[in-house]
Amino acid sequence: MAGFSNVMEALVGDRSTLTRLANYGLGKSYGNGVKIKSIPIPSISENEVLVRVAWVALNPTDFKHVDVLSPRGAIIGCDFAGTVAKVGSQAANKWAVGDRIAGMVHGGLFPDRGSFAQFLKTSGDLAWKVPPGVSDEDATTFGVSAITAMLALNTRLGVAWLSESANRGQGPSRKDTPILIYSGATAAGIHSIQLAKLAGLTVVATASPRSFDLVKSYGANEVFDYRDQAAVDQIIRAYPNLDRAMDCFSEGNSTEFCVKCVRKNQGKVVTLLDSGKSTMDGVQIDFILGYTVFGSEFQWLPPFGPKFQKVPSDNEALRHFYSAFPDIVKQLRPPPLKIIDPGLENLATGLEMLRQGQLFAMPLSEFSAKLEGFLARIESVNSVLIDISRTKLYDEAVAMLHGIADDIQHSRFSTSTACAPITPAEIGMANNMVSTLRSQARILSSHADNGYGVTASLHGLVTGVRSNPIFGITDPDITPTPGRTPID
Repeated sequence: MAGFSNVMEALVGDRSTLTRLANYGLGKSYGNGVKIKSIPIPSISENEVLVRVAWVALNPTDFKHVDVLSPRGAIIGCDFAGTVAKVGSQAANKWAVGDRIAGMVHGGLFPDRGSFAQFLKTSGDLAWKVPPGVSDEDATTFGVSAITAMLALNTRLGVAWLSESANRGQGPSRKDTPILIYSGATAAGIHSIQLAKLAGLTVVATASPRSFDLVKSYGANEVFDYRDQAAVDQIIRAYPNLDRAMDCFSEGNSTEFCVKCVRKNQGKVVTLLDSGKSTMDGVQIDFILGYTVFGSEFQWLPPFGPKFQKVPSDNEALRHFYSAFPDIVKQLRPPPLKIIDPGLENLATGLEMLRQGQLFAMPLSEFSAKLEGFLARIESVNSVLIDISRTKLYDEAVAMLHGIADDIQHSRFSTSTACAPITPAEIGMANNMVSTLRSQARILSSHADNGYGVTASLHGLVTGVRSNPIFGITDPDITPTPGRTPID
């Protein structure tokens, strides 16, 4: 092969079947489960292109594959950007050597297909040509999450495609009702909000209050706090014709929340994790899996794991999406993610950061600032409080403590959200912070009827929380992208 050898380096899975089954059963993993290996550069078919990889993005699906699904030797990684190095005969009408290219491949299952490598192969019509003015770093963000958003909105929820050519021959699109995006601050949520907004829809989203401004900046018309017990009723009253929702979290009670919002209109909810239900309270539940866009059958943990059939319409949808994407991409903004250090050797570290929840949706100093403002109010309280003031402050304190603790814990698991990496020491500090907050809330509860006890406990809160080293943490620079890294 002119210009390079026939061997490349790649990050591959390195767990036995028994270890992966144990990880699944225990719900945890040991070791990073990957290694860098020299392997042959993939051979391409007539409709494929060979890509010299420049940048990749890390997604939670990558470490989940490593821990449970990836057979030993499978190349890890899905999202990529780079340049075309070789073109199959049937792809030459679209691609030429040297073209800039980006997309998503089905990484984590195959020994010759995955993005965490110096080269990868992909179908020529399942990738998009990166136009001038779009960086490789940004291009990597329009893979897994953007494709997930496209599948949910354009193929399941009746949202119009952003190109007229893609709309021709497709099912009817609708602008008559709004759409709910649950967990709008996630990468999938951010892409979904933008696609829906550009298609002319009113976009309703949920997020934590700390993310309201972020979500609105991407186009959401209104954002509700998913933890507010009144949120469902508020959404129903404000949007009585709401009949479709995308659940970008798909854990806990998120799907139930969406169902309640669209139940009156017997609507539809798309989920990203399989609940095992096709309906709930008269609402249709549609589970989607992004890997169906590749037009091939596949199986997890063969021979006994689940099999997934071809979905030709999903494959055609990706062709539509990426064929028009060079013209669409400049209307979109990538999620505000974080760049990690370059090189294949650093990808294992990035995967471990995702695995351990060390990518926070909110910089730690923002938690600190939030607490500091409230603690300053506590310090100004006299040691003797009238009953009304004491009760009000007590209720507010308990709600604040549990709220911030929830924020920290939720952020740890929302690793596809806008984020910045922190160190293992800092994650320990955050966990200690959660323990401190919960403990102080319990202390307050035990002194609910004792004015002096409440005041003393509140002042004790100031001392206890400020002794946590989290208050000494400063934020790293947040530059567009986490999980994105240059390969070379």
